Amino acid sequence: CSSDLTMSANYQKIMLPLDGSELAASALPHAQELAKRYEAELVLFQAVSPPAHFPAVAETGETGATAGAGAVGPIVISPDDEELRHHVETAQRMLERVGDDVRHQHVQVRIAVDVGQPADAIVDYAEANKVDLIVMSTHGRTGLARWAFGSVAMKVIHAATCPVLTIRPVEEPSEEA
Repeated sequence: CSSDLTMSANYQKIMLPLDGSELAASALPHAQELAKRYEAELVLFQAVSPPAHFPAVAETGETGATAGAGAVGPIVISPDDEELRHHVETAQRMLERVGDDVRHQHVQVRIAVDVGQPADAIVDYAEANKVDLIVMSTHGRTGLARWAFGSVAMKVIHAATCPVLTIRPVEEPSEEA
């Protein structure tokens, strides 16, 4: 993440981590509005967790097929790892669909998929690509639930070197009679 100590925010690159869930997508309108307001590039990002058999989180090199744009370069997937290739390609297609919708709102969009544990991949990508702001949703769990399940958002907040804006999803009113 880039850091600017001036009091006036000048976001040029805003990152929105998505995972295909409605919860993650709930931060999209906020990120999109900020990108429009600051005429910033909006990076739609997804981390694909590696299968247990995957020997390295993200590799670069000359062998294998390139399947995504990792924090340090293209993700190189062994030709025999169809499971990982499928997950990366599915993530890319989902992000492209979202990106097409956002581009119709006159926002510059970049799509990025990386292989790794979500919080680490988000922080690493943000730092390597000089992201100015990360916008992400949070489950809003507290206490024991947050401790037991962990929180990608909390891990990103503690590890990122740029500001992180967390969006708590709006709760639907209960239908009690």
